[in-house]
Amino acid sequence: MDIRKAAKKMMRKINKQSPKPIGFRDDRLSARQRLHDAIQLHAESGIVAIVWSGRDCDGVSSCYATQYKACVFSIECDIHREYEHAEGPLRFEFAKPSDIESFEGYSRDLSAEAYENGHNHIVYG
Repeated sequence: MDIRKAAKKMMRKINKQSPKPIGFRDDRLSARQRLHDAIQLHAESGIVAIVWSGRDCDGVSSCYATQYKACVFSIECDIHREYEHAEGPLRFEFAKPSDIESFEGYSRDLSAEAYENGHNHIVYG
């Protein structure tokens, strides 16, 4: 048995044993149903809030909240658009609009902070 066949056999065995992530081979209808359930869980008077957090390629970390109409299709389009234009890791969470009334967004330039602290060769986030 040559090395290539042995490697393929080993990878097949590993893939069969490893647990599949949530949403693996998931159809769009069930994914949209889960999104709808999450929106309805956090909706108040037809409005839902989404808290976005992430970091771009320049090392600027930010967190902000936006309110949306509790419509699955518009929220799904905005989520896809945000991920399409993201320059780095991005994350979102649903929240109730009453929970974010006192929330203030923030933005931190981690590269500038590292330079000012004297360790410009590495960025801690």
